[in-house]
Amino acid sequence: MQIGSPKVTPMDYYQGEITYVSRERMRYVGYNRFLPNIIYCSIGPDQYLYFKSFNPQYLYLEKVKFTGVFENAEKASEFEGGTSDICDILDKEFPIEDSLISPLIELVLKELAGPAWKPQDDTNNASDDLANLANFIRRSVKNNVQA
Repeated sequence: MQIGSPKVTPMDYYQGEITYVSRERMRYVGYNRFLPNIIYCSIGPDQYLYFKSFNPQYLYLEKVKFTGVFENAEKASEFEGGTSDICDILDKEFPIEDSLISPLIELVLKELAGPAWKPQDDTNNASDDLANLANFIRRSVKNNVQA
């Protein structure tokens, strides 16, 4: 599962930030003598969070909060901690910023409505033939009415 912008924070007394790293990078972190207090974490192949640090405080962490932008919302909701009565993915609540609601509605309407009228260009000559045709019909109708 792809995760964009992950952030891991502790839920108890330790107020620092936990640095999320990829699984491949996890084996190389924590050996810098200038950064001994940083706590690193990564998701292992068994989908558990693994922590590593020379800071002994990380051993006392009991709960962490993991937030991120997930590629597959349905798969991410399976890892949700609490039990939920909602079975259908469409009935779940997904938080979104207030400023993004109107662009989201506009994009959904554009996607669902599709084009209202799609002009046909049979000749593909880079000129507006339909406008010329409409002018010709308008003039013909006007001439027939006057005659």
